[in-house]
Amino acid sequence: MDCSIPKNTKLINHQKIDSTNEEAKRYLLANEALDDNDIVAITSNIQSHGKGRLGRVWQSEEGNLFLSLIVKPNCDFKDFGQLSFISSIALRRAICGLLDDTCQRKVTLKWPNDVLLDNKKVAGILLESLSLNSQLPNHIIIGIGVNIKSYPKDIENYNATCIKDFNDKVTRDIFLDKFLNLFNDCFKSWQQFGFADFKEYWQTNAKDVGHKISLNDGLKTISGIFKGINCEGEIILIGEDNKIMKFSSGEVSFS
Repeated sequence: MDCSIPKNTKLINHQKIDSTNEEAKRYLLANEALDDNDIVAITSNIQSHGKGRLGRVWQSEEGNLFLSLIVKPNCDFKDFGQLSFISSIALRRAICGLLDDTCQRKVTLKWPNDVLLDNKKVAGILLESLSLNSQLPNHIIIGIGVNIKSYPKDIENYNATCIKDFNDKVTRDIFLDKFLNLFNDCFKSWQQFGFADFKEYWQTNAKDVGHKISLNDGLKTISGIFKGINCEGEIILIGEDNKIMKFSSGEVSFS
C-alpha cells in the first residue's frame, strides 16, 4: 500500500481480520494511550464479522474500504459524538474530490452517520468509546465503511451505491490516502476551534434540511420539518404544532 499519510497517523493494514473495530480495541489494550494529536488507522482487505449501527452486519467485500481510526480527543466526553459528524464531513470531502462537479452535488449527509451518493448509501460510520487509564472513556474508535468497488444488492429496503459507478478509476488505496489527509485536517481543526463551523457545513450538505422527514426512535415514528442539528449532535424536528423536538438516536427516512 502506497499512501502519503500524515506524519501523526500510524497505518496498520491486514489481509483479513474479524473486524477493524475489534482489532482497534485489541490494539489499544496492548499499547499505551495515544497523544492528543495522534491517529492510528487500522484497515483490512477483508472483514469476516464487520458490523454497522444497531448491531447490523456490514457486508465486507474486498475492494471496499474497512477502516477504524483510534483517536484521543482533548475535549469533554459529552462532545465525543461530534466525531461522527467530523468523520462524515471528511468522507464527503474525500468523495467529492474524486468526482466531477455534477456528481459532487449528489453527495449528501444523512443523520446521524451516513454519507449518500445520488440518494443512496455509500459510506457509514460507527463510533465506540474505550477507557484507558481513566475512569471515563478517553479514546474513540471510529469505524468507517465505504463502498468503493461494490455494494450490497440483496438487502430489502436498503438503497446503496459505490464510488466506482461514478468514477471507475478510484481504488481503495487512492480513497484511503485522500481521506486520511482530510480527516487529519478536520480532526486538528475541531480540536483547536470546536464544532461550530463543522455543524454549519454538515447542515448545509445534509439531505432534506427544511423538508418533512420521519424518524423512528425505536418506539414510534415521528414526522416533522428537519431543522438541522445542535452542538450535541441531536437532530431537531419541528412538529405540526410548531413543537421543537430533539432526538439523540433513531432511524431517519425521507418522503
